[in-house]
Amino acid sequence: MLEQRSLRFGRVGKICRDSFQQSFRQHNYVASQKSEMMKEDLLICPACHPNMLAVSADGQVKRLYKDVFFAKDEDVATFVETIQMEMKGRPGKGQCGTTAWAAAREASQKTSSRTDEEGIEIAVCRHGFLLRGLNMFRGEVFAYPLYLQKDLAKQHNISFFCTDQMCRYWPYLERVVGQFKDLGNLLSMKPVLSVLHAKAHTTKCEITWSGRNQTGAGLTLGEEVEQVNSFVSRVALTTKYMTKATRCDIITMHVFGWNARKAETLHISLSQRYRKTVQRGRTETENLSSLMEELNCSEEQKMRWVSDVQQWALQGKGKPRGSQEELKGRIEGLFVRLQQRKRDLYRQNDSNKQRFRIRKTITKTKKQLTEAISCYNEAVTNLTDKISCDGSNPDVAFIWPWEEHADGSSVGLGLRKKLFDQDCHPEQDSSDTYADNFGFSSSRNFNRDPYNLRAGVNKFYKKGQLLGRGGYGSVYAGTRMSDGLPVALKYARKDEELQLPGLERPMPKEVGLFQMVNTPSSHPNILKLFDWFDRPASYVMAMERPDPCMDLFTYCQEQGGVLDEDQARSVTRQLLGALQHCHDHGVVHRDVKPGNILIQTDTKEIKLIDFGCGDPLKDTPYTDYAGAQLHPVHTGSLSVPTPLRGWTEEEEEEEEEEINSASPPRQNEGSSG
Repeated sequence: MLEQRSLRFGRVGKICRDSFQQSFRQHNYVASQKSEMMKEDLLICPACHPNMLAVSADGQVKRLYKDVFFAKDEDVATFVETIQMEMKGRPGKGQCGTTAWAAAREASQKTSSRTDEEGIEIAVCRHGFLLRGLNMFRGEVFAYPLYLQKDLAKQHNISFFCTDQMCRYWPYLERVVGQFKDLGNLLSMKPVLSVLHAKAHTTKCEITWSGRNQTGAGLTLGEEVEQVNSFVSRVALTTKYMTKATRCDIITMHVFGWNARKAETLHISLSQRYRKTVQRGRTETENLSSLMEELNCSEEQKMRWVSDVQQWALQGKGKPRGSQEELKGRIEGLFVRLQQRKRDLYRQNDSNKQRFRIRKTITKTKKQLTEAISCYNEAVTNLTDKISCDGSNPDVAFIWPWEEHADGSSVGLGLRKKLFDQDCHPEQDSSDTYADNFGFSSSRNFNRDPYNLRAGVNKFYKKGQLLGRGGYGSVYAGTRMSDGLPVALKYARKDEELQLPGLERPMPKEVGLFQMVNTPSSHPNILKLFDWFDRPASYVMAMERPDPCMDLFTYCQEQGGVLDEDQARSVTRQLLGALQHCHDHGVVHRDVKPGNILIQTDTKEIKLIDFGCGDPLKDTPYTDYAGAQLHPVHTGSLSVPTPLRGWTEEEEEEEEEEINSASPPRQNEGSSG
């Protein structure tokens, strides 16, 4: 294929596959060394490291080999053997209702086939970043995700752990922790059953374990591994006939490339998800209010019904099969499952194929429900205790003969489950999950509304001595009152504005550029923005203030006008990393000079400051310049910029007096103050 492309584009000569492969691997190795020098870790998620909300683990049945991304086969084998020697694994596939899960196994013999690896187990965060992987030699046994969970717990603070057979995995983990006390910290994570796989589990299992019913999980699907598998499977096919070492290198390159591409577009995907989450949260809240009004349900009664459904999901376990109580629980479960499938037929599925599958499931469930009702009716003698076929109609507020409602309500289990599903939509709670990645959380004093906190800067920060003044504005030393954190307060005149995705109103361009370079992750060599406040003719930014530090120009003068080679190399490397981070986040600084670079005199770490002249990165030419106008009159081949009038001390004091004497500002709708 490469030779055909060469001929097509007019090049002559054959391509040596070995030489091409070797040069390609060497090129990527040098690129990885560059990333290592710039302290870029491609195996972490910038949006949720180190406090990860959820991690999903699952198997991918392809033969891949170890590398930096994969755990060592020897370490995994030792761990699995240690676990299986102490634990008496239950053979066979895991069973949940009528579904047998091949992946839900506690023990399995090592394969006797010619292939060594039977597949890989990978862990992915909720944003789709590949974190860790291992080779499987015994099929999908629980010891493999347990190893990944243990390994990732050392590097990240994980709140939720997701698998597609959590109802079987978590009891297994609890038994393992009973034997291995050093793994007890794994129980601090909360278990989540992946949302789509939960549809194949029993209704009670779905209520108990599904991610949609876990407080704090937000819109975490737990299916992120399945999304990544579509990419990993193609990589496995294209590297199928390579040698082990080459295949290992190529797959690792693909993992790094996948994570790098995800990081480049992460700010866009997060802003889109945040906007959709907020909108959906409003819609679901309105639907919940309408349903409560339809059922004439109070807030207290709603909480009681939700508790009833949760208690029902925990009942009926361990009862002998064929008993009357087991039969009642089976009828209730099938009835609720039928209701849910009918309700989701058109609401959650746009594909005719998927609706066809759901209709087949509905038909099968109806048949099972009818058989269960017939068995129950044959066993009871009292005619009033028999169930009519109308009980299979989801539109009827059906009450089972054995049901007793202490509140005297006529609402049956099915409608209570419907209210439970609506109440457990976590969109409103999860909106802060996305907002935290942007610094827009309502729990912070971040100014989302242009008039919010207009006069509030003095309520949160204490202004100190003047650090500098110029055409860009004035910078003061300051202190955050809540914790005494040293900050720099920059007062600047309003000029251009910038509209960021996910926000209703634009913000000053410098503030917007700071937001872009610090979202979703900041850079150690770029000054951090903590807060900003809008004023009638200006804005105030509360920024990081390193101490002790000075600008690079002054530092060079104190060093005799030049830096030694080691210091110059260190400063250049840090500056290039900061500028690359800016460009990756769609920002061009446009005013890089020694005066806009701070250097900490003790650690020699630099900070890139002052984005007042910056712009969003674009492909078209820049025809104007912040703080200057490019005239059509040229001197030689260069345009002469004319500085705009600066922000004077008198104007600043006049606006300060105007704000302090004004009445309290009107709090707009949606204000976070």
